[in-house]
Order: sequence, then C-alpha cells, then structure tokens
Amino acid sequence: MTDRDAVPPHDSSSPDPGSGGTALRDRWWWSPTLWLVLGLAVAGYQVEPLRGTSALWANWLIAGLGLLVAVYGAVRLVRAARSR
Repeated sequence: MTDRDAVPPHDSSSPDPGSGGTALRDRWWWSPTLWLVLGLAVAGYQVEPLRGTSALWANWLIAGLGLLVAVYGAVRLVRAARSR
C-alpha cells in the first residue's frame, strides 16, 4: 500500500463544508423540478412568435414539446412527493 492509497483519519474537530447535508442533485425534488422549469422555459420562449402573425408549424411543435416536458416534470414531482 502506498501513501496515495492510505485514507487519512477523520478529524471531527475540523468541520467539512461538503458534508453539511444532502447534495442538491440528490434531493427528491431537484430532477423533477428541473424538467418542469425547463419545459416551461422552452414553451415560454415560443409565446412571442405564436402571438405574432408569422408563427410557423415548428413554433407550435417546440411549444408542444416544451409543454410535454413540463407535464412530465410535474408528474414526476407529484410522484416523488407522494413517495416521501
């Protein structure tokens, strides 16, 4: 065993700033909320072109996909909240 492989003993007198709790990515609500916000942002960026006179079918497609992602995130968030 080399010095690189040795694990230093844990010193409880010096607080470790990284061990203050659960990481954000490990929290139950993080991933579903990210899907929800991302979907709403994508759909929201399509509102302006859809209100105008030059809306394309692609604008409707992207807005629909954004709403689907938002709904998926909302469903995952509700399921995660219920399973807690």
